[in-house]
Amino acid sequence: MIQELREYSNNLFFKLLMGVIAITFVLSFGVGGFFGDRKEVVAKVNDQEILLKEYREAYENRMRTFQEQFGENAEKFAEQLNLRQQVFNQLIDRHLLLTDAAELNLLATDLELQDFIRRQAYFQKNGQFDYDTYETVLSQNRIVRHEYEGSLRTDLLLSKKQQLLGTGLVISSREVEQAYRMDFENIEVEYVFFDPQIFIDKTTVNQVDLRKYHQEHPDEFQTLNQFKIEFYTLSTDYYKDIVNVREREVRRYYKKNTESYVTPPQIKARHILLKLPPDSSEETLTEKQQQLEKLLTQIRSGKSFEELAREHSEDGTA
Repeated sequence: MIQELREYSNNLFFKLLMGVIAITFVLSFGVGGFFGDRKEVVAKVNDQEILLKEYREAYENRMRTFQEQFGENAEKFAEQLNLRQQVFNQLIDRHLLLTDAAELNLLATDLELQDFIRRQAYFQKNGQFDYDTYETVLSQNRIVRHEYEGSLRTDLLLSKKQQLLGTGLVISSREVEQAYRMDFENIEVEYVFFDPQIFIDKTTVNQVDLRKYHQEHPDEFQTLNQFKIEFYTLSTDYYKDIVNVREREVRRYYKKNTESYVTPPQIKARHILLKLPPDSSEETLTEKQQQLEKLLTQIRSGKSFEELAREHSEDGTA
């Protein structure tokens, strides 16, 4: 299954959404009306519920980031970028990943959680993790410790799942460039259509201009090598009545080209075959021999060998 996820990670959410995940919206006015709705459950992903509190915390965290980046324009940019919908979609994706991570038996262990917390600079004192500092920071930000650690454990698990999806997926700089061009590159083309026939009668070209153009563009006037062939057909019937060939010329030619008129010896053989089994008895052998002697007598008396072979040979090729 891991290999399959690596190969199809680009459309993983689509497959999960279409195959095994059913998302049920319980809002009457869409995502934009979350804060006006008092229901605890705002959406359901498979068997997991997304609570209003979870959505509200996620949205407020994103808004704080926007306010740090854009200051007084944060609300304007949030509206333009449809931040409410973005946060909601991210929560859906988060729960989908968690569902799939559970199917793969992925876990974020206590040791991994402790190691991550100890490496955070804001929980350290003199370069070392300090538990009192840890408690103080959480308290000052009104964060309940077990809720924070539960959320952090989930983030670590999602990080594992995303690393699993990315393993073996190598994107070259060429692919990045091509994708960017497909999305953002625009080409503006301007052209003017005209009929060249309009200018034929209005343009005068002299021999000097023609010669100059030919000298500057010789490749345009080059052609491939061409051959002209002429041949005649001579009929022997035409010459046999007007040419007189003497006998001595024929003999002389024959002697010079004797090999052309020599036919190799040819032999045409016929046979009459009478078969004998490997374990033939003396009686069978004698019987076959007497039969062959009778055939030989008939051949010597003038009987057609071909007819006797066709009639008595046992191989079918005589």
